[in-house]
Amino acid sequence: GDHRDLHVRSRRQRQMCIRDRAIEAVKSGEILPLDQILVSIKDDYEGRVLAINLKDNEQGLYGWVYDIRMINSDNRVINLRVDAGTSTVLMVE
Repeated sequence: GDHRDLHVRSRRQRQMCIRDRAIEAVKSGEILPLDQILVSIKDDYEGRVLAINLKDNEQGLYGWVYDIRMINSDNRVINLRVDAGTSTVLMVE
């Protein structure tokens, strides 16, 4: 099973790498901190946040995006994609 262990390790390193890059991006001001994002969307999207993912959208135009899943006041689950640099909501589903 050595072969598989190696694969898992390399994948984990890649994820770690994204997290490190995210931290750097926040420090350098390329990404807004999450609490700032949440404050800016709160007026339009009331609800309880279930999950948040920060993604490096390399193929997209946006660079970093926050994918935010939340339950709104009607108890519906909504998924928001928010531009991490400007806190603009790009997509709602």
